[in-house]
Amino acid sequence: MRGVLPALASLLFLGRAPAQTYCTPSGSGYEQPICTVVFAGINYSNPVTTPGGANYYVDNTGGTHGNVSGAGTYPITVNANTDGNYTSPIVLFFDWDHDGTFETTVNLGNLTNSNCSNNPGLSGSVTVPASAPTGTARMRVVAQYSSAATDPCGVVNYGQSQDFAINVTAATCLPPSNLLASGITTSSATLGWTASTSNPSGGYQWEVRSSGNPGDPSPVASGTTAGTTASATGLTANTTYTLYVRSDCGAEQSGWSSTAFTTSLGCGSTWISPGGVSNLSSVQSIQTFTICPENPGDQVTINFTTWNGLNYNIPQASRIFIYNGDDTNAPMVSGGNGTAYTNGAWSVPAGGWTDNPSAAHPLPNKPPMFTSTAASGCLTIKVYNYGTWTSNGGWSADITCAPPPTCFAPTNRAVTATTVHGASFSWNAGASPNVEYKVVAGGSPATATAITSGTSANGSATTASVLTGNTPYTAYFRGNCGGGDLSAWSSVGLNFRTRIGCGTDMGLAYAYPGNPQPMDSVQVVCPDNAGDVVTVNFDQFIGSYSNALHMFVHDGNTVNAPLISSGGSTAPNGYPTGGFRLGAQTGGMAVLSASNPFRATNPAGCLTFHYVSTATGQPQAATTIHANITCAPAPACATPFNVQISAIGGTGATVSWAQTGSNYIVEYGPQGFTPGTGASAGTNGVVVANASSPAVLSGLAGVTFYDVYVRQACSGPSYSA
Repeated sequence: MRGVLPALASLLFLGRAPAQTYCTPSGSGYEQPICTVVFAGINYSNPVTTPGGANYYVDNTGGTHGNVSGAGTYPITVNANTDGNYTSPIVLFFDWDHDGTFETTVNLGNLTNSNCSNNPGLSGSVTVPASAPTGTARMRVVAQYSSAATDPCGVVNYGQSQDFAINVTAATCLPPSNLLASGITTSSATLGWTASTSNPSGGYQWEVRSSGNPGDPSPVASGTTAGTTASATGLTANTTYTLYVRSDCGAEQSGWSSTAFTTSLGCGSTWISPGGVSNLSSVQSIQTFTICPENPGDQVTINFTTWNGLNYNIPQASRIFIYNGDDTNAPMVSGGNGTAYTNGAWSVPAGGWTDNPSAAHPLPNKPPMFTSTAASGCLTIKVYNYGTWTSNGGWSADITCAPPPTCFAPTNRAVTATTVHGASFSWNAGASPNVEYKVVAGGSPATATAITSGTSANGSATTASVLTGNTPYTAYFRGNCGGGDLSAWSSVGLNFRTRIGCGTDMGLAYAYPGNPQPMDSVQVVCPDNAGDVVTVNFDQFIGSYSNALHMFVHDGNTVNAPLISSGGSTAPNGYPTGGFRLGAQTGGMAVLSASNPFRATNPAGCLTFHYVSTATGQPQAATTIHANITCAPAPACATPFNVQISAIGGTGATVSWAQTGSNYIVEYGPQGFTPGTGASAGTNGVVVANASSPAVLSGLAGVTFYDVYVRQACSGPSYSA
């Protein structure tokens, strides 16, 4: 007996299945955890949801097992932390045949900007191979930054791998196959599939969903049928749905089979970019949509009501094209400013629209409202989405269908002139001589409330003087053919900015990218009312290079008017002296201190500002000039300007100014004091009456800062500013 026992023990040992060994992935960067996995009875929740650790691999095979049967299809949802507005592709690897090698790969897609609680994660489906043996299979879930994992045993870069055990049982109730949605319209689809070889006694259960898992409450459409076809109605246009079908064998049901389909764009649809109006999907794609009218003779119109662009970093890599017909061989709608772009296998032709709005570019080149003129009445749209730098991008467009119009918007629309409070337009009226116009806030659609509007039959119009100076506006136009027959508003609108003037500000933000280039810009500011004069008070005059930009100020409405001189001797090449050089990064206002604010003394009351920069200097992004403009009746006599202090020493100093009269009052006091009015001194101020330039100040305290003011005594007596 002793000799038999070892042999028996050895025989029993050799008959046991050895435990399978799997590779353990490593990591780099830091852990970005997988937070939740929901699949076939697994409802995993990671206790660690914040990034920053080094736990790149988690083995959950000792936890709850999933339960599937061969040939079944099961939904799965995975969420992970992407550590901010970054992208982590999620990939599933399966070892169905228990040989230690992951032979099946399922890519769920790209997860973007998830902290596990602000994002539902990625959902998809997993089909168990019909050949999968019974027993315990293994699923490995891998999430990592930027690129989808291709090796389940590789290095996980800024992410995590997790393993789960899956119990596979033999299928006795097999699902249907070859699911197909056909006859797809904006609101319905015909559904079909190949019958299950199990000949289910209870027929088939089917559901159509835009989200969630099969069996969850409230599918968009659902039903049961003994046959292999069904019809889904009540769907939403341009929406992606998943069709789920399973066999009902009485005592048990098969796993769900599934396929996805997207309803058509059509009349009455609102087309929203994938991901949302301001959250364009980061999945690279090329999509083509053809939209045709439901009624013969109608025409399709598309109107982009919201436009946030497609790609903020490489705009030319993504594009929307519109074709006037029922395929991309139809004429391309012009007006887009896209240029051809190629990067490897990704190629986009010239044309189309891509611009992103920004603070520096608030009115981008966006697709126009366009109505098909093709015989079919159809429009075709092609979208290239490069899939990167899509944050805040997207659009919304209304699609309508109607008989051809009999009244048309004017063509060749133009802004011919602008004033501080108005604008003038011209157009070619064509077949609709009476034209209505409306002006709305800059960048707003034609449906926005009009700030001012009017009608003209002579091909031009000037608005009422109700606009705000130095403000962007957009103008739209439409034909009025009488009897209530109106054309659509023109698209795109005319963008313009009113001129600077009384009550506005005046600014110049200026920078050179790369090598410096010359600049020569003129701004003329005149009062609204005859007899008033312009006063311009600067509160910013800063820049990085003190010699790069000169501002010449002329007392009149042209650059030929008398110069209000700075007294300086430096000038750009080819220009006179007397300009105000742009100050250093700090203390730039000191350059203007003797003359600021500037006030017109000429009969028209205007001031002209001439900005000049040559290749001898290079302003940087910090170059900023800003001033406030006011207008008021002219003072009784001229205000002194170009006030300068010299001969400072001991207890005295000399003050001088540009003199046009003979009787001046000089008032000085401690830095920051408030000067008086007329001939009276303010608190702590000292008045020197009947002064003329230059005037000597005496009795000053040593090592003390003073403010000095000069005003002219006019007849009356009255006083200048």
